[in-house]
Amino acid sequence: MSGVRREQPAPGPAIDVASALARADEQKWSFRVRVRRQDGPADTRSRRWDEFELPWRPGLSVHDCLEAIERDPRTARGERVRAPAWDASCVEGRCGACTMLVNGRPRQACVTLVDPLMLETNAASLELAPLSKFPVLRDLVVDRSSARAALRRVKAWVELDREPAEPSVTPSRRRLALAPTAGASSPCIGCAACLEACPELHAGSLFVGAASIHEAKLAVDLQAGSPAADERLDALMGPGGVAECGKSQNCVEVCPASLPLDESIASVARAATKRLFGRWFARR
Repeated sequence: MSGVRREQPAPGPAIDVASALARADEQKWSFRVRVRRQDGPADTRSRRWDEFELPWRPGLSVHDCLEAIERDPRTARGERVRAPAWDASCVEGRCGACTMLVNGRPRQACVTLVDPLMLETNAASLELAPLSKFPVLRDLVVDRSSARAALRRVKAWVELDREPAEPSVTPSRRRLALAPTAGASSPCIGCAACLEACPELHAGSLFVGAASIHEAKLAVDLQAGSPAADERLDALMGPGGVAECGKSQNCVEVCPASLPLDESIASVARAATKRLFGRWFARR
C-alpha cells in the first residue's frame, strides 16, 4: 500500500546486482549494511549511522548479516565500534522478536533474505533501523510494551473459568464448532509490524491497532453471548477502538503471518454496531 514507508538505502559499491548474482560462482563481491545506532533510551543525541561492508554469500539473511557484524564490528572505514544490539529469539520467523525496519519496511530479520532486497533496489546495500512507533532502547531494540498494553485494554484473551451465558450449544460443542475459525485466526506472533505500518498510530494516538482487534475478535468469537464478550466489545467501542481504523490495510500488507486483519476489523466493527443499536433500543 502507498502508506507503507519505503526508503532507498544509501548507495553501496557500484555494481549491477542482477549480473553479480548471476555470476556469483565466478567472482567474489561485497555489499554494505547501514545500521541506525542509538546508545540508550531517550539518548537521541547519540543517533547516527554506522556502515559495514560484508562479503556476499548465497542465502544470507539480515540476521546472518548482524551476526557477521557482531563477530567483527568494524565499519567500512576500518573503525572498530560496538556491535549493534538487536532482538532475536526463535530465528524461524515465529516469534516476531527480530522485527525491524529493513530498507524502510517492517520485516523479520531472521527470514528476510538479502538477495531479493538488493534485486528490488538494484543496490548492493541494505539499511537497518529500529521500528519508529516505539521507544528505542538501544540501536535496533525497541520497547514494545505499548503493544502489550493495547491487548490488555481490549481484554484480548479467553477466560477459561467463565462460560457463555445461556449458550445455544454446550461449551464443548461451541468450541468444536469454532475450532476452524480459531485456528485460522490465532497465529499472531506479536511482531508489531502492523502497528509500525499503521497511519492511525502516531504520537498521542490511542488506537489499539490491528493485532489487538484481531486477537480480541478471536476471544469474542470463542465466548459469544457471554458477559466477557460484551466487555471486550465495549472496550473496542471506546476511545482508540475499532472506529479509529482508517481502513488503509497497510497492516494486511506487512503482516508476516498473512492474517486476515481487515476481515477481523470488519467483523468487530459489525459486532460493535450491532451492540450499539441493541443498547440503544434497550433503553427505549
